[in-house]
Amino acid sequence: MIHKNKSWNEKEKDRITIRNNWYVKDIRKLLNEIDTDPKKEKRTQRHICKLCFYKTVISMQAFTDTQCGKCDKKMTFSNSDVNLLCDDCAEDSNSCSHCGGEMN
Repeated sequence: MIHKNKSWNEKEKDRITIRNNWYVKDIRKLLNEIDTDPKKEKRTQRHICKLCFYKTVISMQAFTDTQCGKCDKKMTFSNSDVNLLCDDCAEDSNSCSHCGGEMN
């Protein structure tokens, strides 16, 4: 296999550095939101852990049917970013409805 790198110059270096600085800024913002939890009430009402609530997600815009990973209840979402657990199972087990992990 041969991988051909794109050409590189000082302008490309500057572009990459700007992009990397955006990534660092986004990571710092995410860590700050996780640490301070400014939307805790909304997050806990939806039974979602800090990471699942504050992280950026890219999903496909399409109604998606799935089932709860615990009770098999049918669930429908407006995009492909679906939850693992229904709200009832998440609340009963004190788990994140999205990933199934602990709420803390």
